[in-house]
Formats: sequence, structure tokens, C-alpha cells
Amino acid sequence: MKLDFDLTDYILLSISVAAFGIGVHQFMYFGMGVSYWLFMIALGLPFYMQFRRHKRKIQEQVKDNKLKPQKTNSSSKAKSKKTNKSA
Repeated sequence: MKLDFDLTDYILLSISVAAFGIGVHQFMYFGMGVSYWLFMIALGLPFYMQFRRHKRKIQEQVKDNKLKPQKTNSSSKAKSKKTNKSA
């Protein structure tokens, strides 16, 4: 299993673990209302790491010509709406 972490991913993971540890401590002493934001940070950072990793993977595939970049074209959306209205 290959881990493709860079320095930023390690920092985000460390902050997530630290926020969870501090959140548990705050929860035990003060309750959920005080520690809620720490748990949300601890939960949100791994999702952000996964988003960054996926984005980096897509960029590498585009760079290696394994995947074509997607172009957003608003005129094609307008054309499809016109054809749907006439049908």
C-alpha cells in the first residue's frame, strides 16, 4: 500500500488528531457545547485531505494525457434547454 502524502497532508492529519484529542479533553470537562467545534475540525480535515488527494490525482492524469480535461460550456447547456422545450 503506497501512501502519497506530502508535507501538507501530514500537517493536516496532525492538526486533525490534535483537535480530536483536545476535543475529547474539553468534552470530558466542559461538555459537548464547548468541544463541538473541535470535533468538526477533526472530522472535516480528513475530508479536505481526501479532496486534495483526489484533485492532485486528476491533475496528474490530465498531465499524463490519460484523462482529458473537462470543459464547461454554458452555450451547450442553453442549446439542450432549447431542444427540451421544443420537444
